[in-house]
Amino acid sequence: MPFEFGFPDTPREKKAFVRAELAALVTASGGTRDERRVRRAVAELEDSLDSRLRVDDFTLDSRRGEKVFVEERKAVSGLIGIDGGPVPGELLVPSAMAVRRGVRSMATPGGSR
Repeated sequence: MPFEFGFPDTPREKKAFVRAELAALVTASGGTRDERRVRRAVAELEDSLDSRLRVDDFTLDSRRGEKVFVEERKAVSGLIGIDGGPVPGELLVPSAMAVRRGVRSMATPGGSR
């Protein structure tokens, strides 16, 4: 479900926002090992957004929903290994900061999913 202003409201929309921000960083970075890690994280977040894993934007399917957490863990683990090399200034704010906030909320206990 698309959002119009500011940060999205539902956990699924927040994750889709983070995924889009990560994808924007990939297109601006280059063919580095870090870019491959970000591309992989984008794909893993995309897998975790699969509608078959959810009842709605707030509720995971009782049988398949665990995959959401598996894919999120893989995405965050891959991003933790990134060097933190230079990021173009126009991407640093707000994109990189939004990604960091979103990833932090996905990685912390009780964070939005």
